[in-house]
Amino acid sequence: VRQDVLGDLMSRNFIDAIIKEKIYPAGAPTYVPGEYKLGEDFTYSVEFEVYPEVELQGLEAIEVEKPIVEVTDADVDGMLDTLR
Repeated sequence: VRQDVLGDLMSRNFIDAIIKEKIYPAGAPTYVPGEYKLGEDFTYSVEFEVYPEVELQGLEAIEVEKPIVEVTDADVDGMLDTLR
């Protein structure tokens, strides 16, 4: 039971910490519990990978052509007939 409680404590504390610090883990964390002694603070460490911070530059210079597509009532009716 103690291991379950400590596992839940580590998991909840980790989630609170990554939300507070705005950290985005790239995978599941590995918990490394410290030694537990009754009446003393419980310490642990967590190992996990994070997504790299990528700063995109020069996007303003890229022109993107956005196609304009008109959808007619006949197109919608034809697709509905196909789906039926």
